Amino acid sequence: IIPKHDESPFCKIDDNINISIDDNISKMVPCETTAFFLHEINKDTRIYLSLNNVSSYFSPKKLLLTLYKTGVPEPLEATSLNAEQCEDPIKISCDPLHYTFGDYFLLVSGAEPDSGCSCTKMGGNIRFNFSILQHGEEKETATIDKIAMSRSDSPETETTTKSVRLDVVFDKAQTEDNEFTFCCTTSGYKNMISPEKIRPYKRRKKKISIKMMSKYIWTEETYHIYVLQNGEPFYKATFGYDGKAFTLIETKGIGKDSSEYLYMKYLLTGEYEVLWKELSRIPGVKGGKETIFSNLKAMVANKIRYDHGLRKVYTPQNYIIEFMDEKFLEHFVPLATSMSSYKKADCASLTELKYTIDPYEDCNNFIYSCDNSAMVLYNVGALLMPNGGTVLGKIENWLKSNVTHTLILCGMESECRAVIETAPFLQELFPKENIVRRENYSLTEQVHCMQDILGRYDYFTDDDSETALVEFLTDARENGDAARWRKEELEKFFKERIHPRIVERILNYRSKEEQRLKNVCVVKAEDLKFEFETNNDSEFTLSMSELNKMVGLNELKEHFEQMFNYMRMEGMRRELGLTTTPQTAHHMIFTGNPGTGKTTVAKNIGKVFHALGLLSKGEVIVTERTKLVGRYIGETERNMQRVLEQARGNVLFIDEAYTLCDNVDDRKDFGSHVIDALLTVLAQPNPDILVIMAGYKNDMARMMNANLGLEGRFPHKFHFADYTADELMQIATAMLAKNEYILEEEARATLLRGIEETLSKKSERFSNARWVEQVVMQGILPAMSSRIMKEGFAANKEMLTTIKSEDVVTALEKFRIAPPANNNMRRGIGF
Repeated sequence: IIPKHDESPFCKIDDNINISIDDNISKMVPCETTAFFLHEINKDTRIYLSLNNVSSYFSPKKLLLTLYKTGVPEPLEATSLNAEQCEDPIKISCDPLHYTFGDYFLLVSGAEPDSGCSCTKMGGNIRFNFSILQHGEEKETATIDKIAMSRSDSPETETTTKSVRLDVVFDKAQTEDNEFTFCCTTSGYKNMISPEKIRPYKRRKKKISIKMMSKYIWTEETYHIYVLQNGEPFYKATFGYDGKAFTLIETKGIGKDSSEYLYMKYLLTGEYEVLWKELSRIPGVKGGKETIFSNLKAMVANKIRYDHGLRKVYTPQNYIIEFMDEKFLEHFVPLATSMSSYKKADCASLTELKYTIDPYEDCNNFIYSCDNSAMVLYNVGALLMPNGGTVLGKIENWLKSNVTHTLILCGMESECRAVIETAPFLQELFPKENIVRRENYSLTEQVHCMQDILGRYDYFTDDDSETALVEFLTDARENGDAARWRKEELEKFFKERIHPRIVERILNYRSKEEQRLKNVCVVKAEDLKFEFETNNDSEFTLSMSELNKMVGLNELKEHFEQMFNYMRMEGMRRELGLTTTPQTAHHMIFTGNPGTGKTTVAKNIGKVFHALGLLSKGEVIVTERTKLVGRYIGETERNMQRVLEQARGNVLFIDEAYTLCDNVDDRKDFGSHVIDALLTVLAQPNPDILVIMAGYKNDMARMMNANLGLEGRFPHKFHFADYTADELMQIATAMLAKNEYILEEEARATLLRGIEETLSKKSERFSNARWVEQVVMQGILPAMSSRIMKEGFAANKEMLTTIKSEDVVTALEKFRIAPPANNNMRRGIGF
């Protein structure tokens, strides 16, 4: 008997109805599926309902909720309520005799669904369907005789990726009281599809076929199929894919004592499904996912104990994470620790004293706010600075006050270990296995990441471009430097290389037919055709080629070549699983006069170290005394914290570094505080920072002698000799050629003579290439332009490119240097 509703509906339901089944009254389980799996149905079983975002036209108005069981003509229960009562769960109970396993539906009378509300209409009412099935633990476990995966084209849309068909053959026909859930993941734990739920409705079925649609490309990868029966895990199959066909590798039953059982029950389909699904999508953190996987047994055991009113047993839940990623932390913390949320802080802000009654007010407030959350600290190197010990003491007291407190340090392992070594109480709290490293993306992760980047800009792939995308990234990994590409590099490549091709192709479309949506939003295979050098280290080769193009520096280049070749060999040994020597720091000292190429070489070194995987970014942060040394207590430390944070992953180039210790006996000079701060970085074996100190040879030697232990932190020392006349001539010629200028023979001879004369009169602080650059850019070219304007002839190409001897003479006269004065006084250093 279905109630008829002839009047206009009084209310609208914005969201789906929330149905929950409860077999314990005190605990309600949210409904996330259309089927509920119960061990038994008894007099205490209840159905809870809540209708979200119900809006009423005329308040108050009545809603009628009627519960039916399929095949039973009479309603099991009917409840009438006002629209405003729908915010709280509504308990519906009925005679247990009618409350059996099967299919049910709920009719809501007096309301209509708003857009997006998934339901059906029935007799003018809204109908919601759900089922109550016997839990898999109390049913006979199904037996799978055969399972196979195959590729099949998707007919839905031309821009959807190819689908995969899964064929499952059971030993006997299955009935409609069984619901099978199929999950598919990569070897990196990423979900390729949302869990597929299949019930053999209407007739018995021995074979089930599922079309598994994924928006992501199926790459050459290992895939795992997990199968649950009425919520109970029981089967796993592993397939290999070679880009053309799937091959079955292994099948196995899943026992309750295995971690895979818990993985399927709690992460893939259980109460942690949403958190795990989001975490599984994050690339380059497979180790972090395996950390959760290995802790799963303890996590589930604690959950079961907690459900029975027992105390949880806590194991160390403190972690070192070698990167700071908000999205990763948001999902990792509730899965890997006992905390559902976290609070984060920059250690530099915690160590900064306030001019208040309590100088550590910010630090104390932050620690207090973490009582019910995990504490996440980044820029942890600041804890090695002055005041860091006090902050660590406060954190120690906080950790000791409650065993459930969780601390997570974000930073390079060497940096975090350096902090831990200064605080003995921390050493027991951070097991060596509790470290999450940022890993290189797999090919599959790079392909899927590029798909996400394309989708973010409303670009999609078709069958041909999917194949081209996989081929392009495979080639880039084998013959280029893409093996270390992460999201940032992939997006940069899209913007700089792929997108310009798409734009050019779109602009070449002439007719409206060619400009249809398909052509302007779909990436074509031709957009992804790139050729890479047949060299496994093209980024390294490119960086070295830029270094080799520099004039002179032969001894330096040879030394770098040997050093970098050794690093490359160690990387190759590491990839093959051979023993390698522990990584050490490669900090350097550059000595020489201005203009000898020290800064330029530093920039190239950053690129090379990044290509070798020794620096995460490879840029150059240039600084000097005035940017580091403060004028009052505490300012120098804050400056250093800021600079070291900027330099993380980069080269920190300190020019005229000797000025930091120029006034050794002056207690008011804070330059020594810079050295103290640097020593914390220099002492780390792999700090993800390359420190290069540069300055005049004698001054740098004096600096090292004044700071015992400092020289040993710099294993590489290079002297940049002054350029010869021929080398300066090469620099000038290259500079002019780059800007399309030509020296007449007489002008060339005049310039060379002028350079030789200048070198004969140069001082100890001669600026070398900088002097040549000034002669060319501020002397020769302005003189040439004045001459051309005075001549007044019609300009032609030859006139505008040819430099005459008189132009060079004018320039040399302007930049002639005086003989060095007989003066040994050194300039003072001030603020």
